[in-house]
Formats: sequence, structure tokens, C-alpha cells
Amino acid sequence: MTALYLAATLKQLEAEYAQRQPSLIAQAGQAIAQWLLAHQRGKHFGILIGPGNNGADAVICAQHLVDAGQRVRLITDLPAPTLEPFQAARARLGTLAALRGRMADLAECDIIIDGLFGSGLNRPLDSTLIAALQHIDQLGKAIVAIDVPSGLDSNLGTPLPYALHATHWSVPIRKDTNLRWIIATKECS
Repeated sequence: MTALYLAATLKQLEAEYAQRQPSLIAQAGQAIAQWLLAHQRGKHFGILIGPGNNGADAVICAQHLVDAGQRVRLITDLPAPTLEPFQAARARLGTLAALRGRMADLAECDIIIDGLFGSGLNRPLDSTLIAALQHIDQLGKAIVAIDVPSGLDSNLGTPLPYALHATHWSVPIRKDTNLRWIIATKECS
């Protein structure tokens, strides 16, 4: 049996794996990109970039998709006045900065990658961000969440107070001394 972890345990695993190469962020971004390339190649990807490690995972994923010749749009303009600076994600944007788009660009995308908030989210979302998430859901696009859908309390599985309606989740699992990612449908999650 493979264990699933609470957010605090995942933080410990992140610390444990921080010194390994490739980094946990690199592994997560690559795993998600590999799944997308295997199952959704040729689609137009809208990638939501959040403020922390989840956003950094999304940037790594975007780089792999771009390297594979996929159409990518990075969305960093979500109206969220309470977000801390995009430290981890911005540090990795680099040459991908030219691919930055706006929320309105999501309407042209086939698939949305949710890299806003992951398992570390521990506070309710503000009304401005909730409205943005609701707008994204109303687009009716497939949504692949990195870790868990943004807005979901990963320990309880409940919205804070709203969560994106992801069609797929990427879930880190520990196998022996390595972490692996599986992509689960919302029915499995």
C-alpha cells in the first residue's frame, strides 16, 4: 500500500528532499509535463502561476512543455491583493516571461494547469480570488491541479471556502526512498 500524506508531512518531505538533485520542484514539474505530453500533446495550455513552490512547479512544467514544442500561456495576473510576492515562481520565470498572458487568455486554452496553491494552503481565500477561481471554473475547461486544486484544504478535503473543480490532480507519493507523482482523476481523488 502507498501512503498519502498530510500537509505537514509533505512539508517535512520537501525539507528532506530539498538537498537532492533534481529538486522536488524540478521532479514535480517534470512529472506533470510528462503526463501532459503523454495524454494531452498538441493542446494549448494555460498555466496558472501562484506565489510559492506550487507556482514554481508550474513554471518548471511550462518549461518542459515549451521545450517539447507545445503552446503555453503563463497566467500571473490573478486579482489577489493578499498574495505574498511570487518569490519561488518568479525566480524561475526567466526566458518564459515572454509567454505571460492575462486571465482573459484562458478562454483560448484547451487545458488549464492549476499552479496557484498546493498542499500548503492553510487559510481561507479572499473574495477577489474566489471570484477569479469561479470565473476559471465557468470556462468549462479541463483543469489539472498541481498537488491539490487551489482553494482546497489538503488535510480535510474541504474548500477554503471555494476550490477549483479540477478534472485531474497530481499527487506525490513516496515509494522506497523516492517520491513519484501520479495523476488521478477527480473521481479517484
